[in-house]
Amino acid sequence: SLTWDFGRMGPILPQTTVEYHFGLGTDPLMADTDGDGLDDGAEVRVTGTDPRNPDTDGDGLVDGEEIAHGANPLNADTDGDGLRDGWEVSYGFNPNSGPGTGEAADDPDGDGVSNLEEWRYGSDPREQDTDHDDLDDADEIALGTDPANSDTDGDGRQDGWERAHGLDPLDALDLARDDDLDGLSNLEEAILGTNPVQPDTDEDGLTDGWESRYTTYGFNPCVSNVNDAVVKTGPDDDLDGDGLSNADECMWNTDPGNRDTDGDGATDGEETGAVPRGMGRVRVAAVGRSGASGISDPTDPTDGGVPGSRIKVTLYFGDDSGSHSEKYKLDVRCVTGDGLSFSRNNRNYGQGEPMPVALKPGCAYEVRLFHQSCKYPKQEGVYPDYDYTLELRDLLDGVVLDDPQGLFGLDYTSSSFGGAGKVAKIYVPKVDVEIAGVGEDAEETQGAYVPLVPAHVGPGDADWADSLVPVRITCQPADMPESRKVKIMASGLVRRSGDDYVGVPTGSEFTAEGVGVESFYICARTASTEYRDRAVIATCAGSSDVAAYTVYACYFIAYVDLPNYGEGNKAYSWNWSEFGVDVGHVFWEMRCRPVPESVDGISSSDFLNKRVGFYGDGFHVPDDGHQPEVVKMVPISKAKFLSGLGFCGRFRSETPQYNLSNYNCCNATIDAAAACGVWIKRTPEKWPLGRGLNPRALGEDLMQNNWRYDNNEQEGNL
Repeated sequence: SLTWDFGRMGPILPQTTVEYHFGLGTDPLMADTDGDGLDDGAEVRVTGTDPRNPDTDGDGLVDGEEIAHGANPLNADTDGDGLRDGWEVSYGFNPNSGPGTGEAADDPDGDGVSNLEEWRYGSDPREQDTDHDDLDDADEIALGTDPANSDTDGDGRQDGWERAHGLDPLDALDLARDDDLDGLSNLEEAILGTNPVQPDTDEDGLTDGWESRYTTYGFNPCVSNVNDAVVKTGPDDDLDGDGLSNADECMWNTDPGNRDTDGDGATDGEETGAVPRGMGRVRVAAVGRSGASGISDPTDPTDGGVPGSRIKVTLYFGDDSGSHSEKYKLDVRCVTGDGLSFSRNNRNYGQGEPMPVALKPGCAYEVRLFHQSCKYPKQEGVYPDYDYTLELRDLLDGVVLDDPQGLFGLDYTSSSFGGAGKVAKIYVPKVDVEIAGVGEDAEETQGAYVPLVPAHVGPGDADWADSLVPVRITCQPADMPESRKVKIMASGLVRRSGDDYVGVPTGSEFTAEGVGVESFYICARTASTEYRDRAVIATCAGSSDVAAYTVYACYFIAYVDLPNYGEGNKAYSWNWSEFGVDVGHVFWEMRCRPVPESVDGISSSDFLNKRVGFYGDGFHVPDDGHQPEVVKMVPISKAKFLSGLGFCGRFRSETPQYNLSNYNCCNATIDAAAACGVWIKRTPEKWPLGRGLNPRALGEDLMQNNWRYDNNEQEGNL
């Protein structure tokens, strides 16, 4: 029935919705609506549980089973021991054992993990290794892995395998890495059965990755190869007879069955310096390096086998102390640039050994030393003694060692490994100088061209920036110690500082990082006398580069062939028969010396270094039929020179009508000068055929310096 209290609830208004429920919401056609083994009536009247929820207290045990096991269906942990009733029943424990029984602290599987911890971590209290990954539950809890998940990081390898091989079962990316620098990923090592943290699993002096690539020759990363004069696959054998032992081929990452791995015409032995270069293949490096060892990269066909493209250094490591008890692993990892990385284990206990490496200019390398094992059983205070030697031998000019933590040297006194966690860096500087985008090292063969900056052109003038030629100077790696400076030797070099330009005195020094962010320019104030007579040179720690250039000068030249003078102030004699017919002439030239072979718009111009004249019958190139008495040669900027050449081209295609009084050779020459930023006074005079500009007046103006520069906007002629 429905009862409505109008006094308390008010009237029932139109569109009012009234919601009500019949009973408890159970199924009137089923005695046990939730199927928990208890009738709905018993749940409502006796146990007080929810007839619509089979597990009222949410402990994993349905209400009926709780009653059957003497547990409280309204309490998830009936006996208060910290273990849920459902979990206890599933593993055969008593959910109502009562306090003090010790079930929570029990360890029935003897794995060192109590029942309470097993419940918390989701592991099986009856299994020492719940997930069967070869790690006991206690070990997994200590490591932070999941004892109920055999592959915690989800990388496809079980936690126990990763742990046994020194990998991180919590790092999903470690299988793709090459932790031991042997050329094999950790996953590839797993497939081959090699050790992913030991570059030479079988300890034969040949790394796993290298051996796995050349199994067709008989190498095997899991079986130690011994020296054999017939098979020639031992570390000291030379399979291909190129002068490199197999161990050396492994170190250089070359093919032990191919004398010239990269096919550049120089054998592997020649490129690495193991044997003298022969067969007329001795070459000279493009850029000399002080102290260069003369090696090239036997795996790089692009270096052409040129000596000096790599720097060879030797690292010596191992235990040379009196105990001769330890083995070490040395890693040299390229961290800046695209050089190779290297790793090697000591082949024998207590014996130091050299590790030659080919370092690439422009790269930085991190050096780490790892203690591998001791020849003798562990004896407190005696073994291992962690004695080691680490030296950088054959330290050449051009290699920088930065060892602030003191990894290198001798350590014979430590009761623990003194090199643990220490990192040293080796830098191989590479200086590069490029002018005006000519390209890396191209200046060595063809040179660059730099325009003369006339004295009247300076900062603020329209042509100033165009008169400067950018110079790109870099030194890699840029993160070298600040004590290693880049020295620049060049005259006429400036750098931009805000809106100003500051001169760079020759011999100035910059940090490797700083030189890369500075904007350098050549500002040439004097002209060249011969091809490639100047250079920009940069050096750093034995590395050097040079960019040669030639300064070319641009000029506008006005020529005046003066006419015969008349009497008094007359421009011409009226008696032409007495003095001859010589009305004079004015012409000009766009001169450039020396001719810049690679500057667009100049070297290709039809008007370059030719006299240009304007006559009644048109435009003439060259104009060599007159002998001038007045010559005015004015240095101009590159931009104004190109403007003048452009004027010549337009004048020839759009030649105005020749007129002695209004537009003659004088007008054309003055306009050409204006296009070059040279402003000449216009002095008209009377002459026999009219009035206008004439050669006599123009010649006198030039001799009296009635002209000026105007390197900015054209404002008209004087």
